[in-house]
Amino acid sequence: MDVERIIASLPSMNDAERRRIRSRAMAWADSGSDVEKTAARQVLVAFAKLAEQEADADPVSKVERAFSTVQPSDSERALLQVLLDNPGASSTTLTEAIGWQDKAWQLHFGKVGWDRQEYLWPAPWAEKRNAPFKAGILADYDDETHGFTMKPEVVTGLSRVGIGRKRP
Repeated sequence: MDVERIIASLPSMNDAERRRIRSRAMAWADSGSDVEKTAARQVLVAFAKLAEQEADADPVSKVERAFSTVQPSDSERALLQVLLDNPGASSTTLTEAIGWQDKAWQLHFGKVGWDRQEYLWPAPWAEKRNAPFKAGILADYDDETHGFTMKPEVVTGLSRVGIGRKRP
């Protein structure tokens, strides 16, 4: 067993891989051989250090990790792209630009950030609705214009994973 190789690969693992490794390490820590118990302790300590590093990471790195770990689907990419290309647009305008109806963009866009929230930050609280404002994880909302603009750290983080403005 190459514990150093496993530890070195932890940052690039997806959630399922991390859960599998953590579960195995916990089982070994409880009932493994002496060698397995030692390896398990090393892996669990590495997980703790990694969690601290990721919690302290700058927002741009958090966005990069979120979208590298949970790769966006084609429709999620389209939701991100339409806002990147139309900063300040309303939900209705963004919905029309993507070829949908009603205000579907906001609902689906909010889910993009919500599904990656564990890597990012909590959704801001919407006082009027008394609920999380899911779209606010990735974008800022202007009450006066009713427009959405991607947060600057999100724009930069997305560019690191190959998602950027197509129009100037």
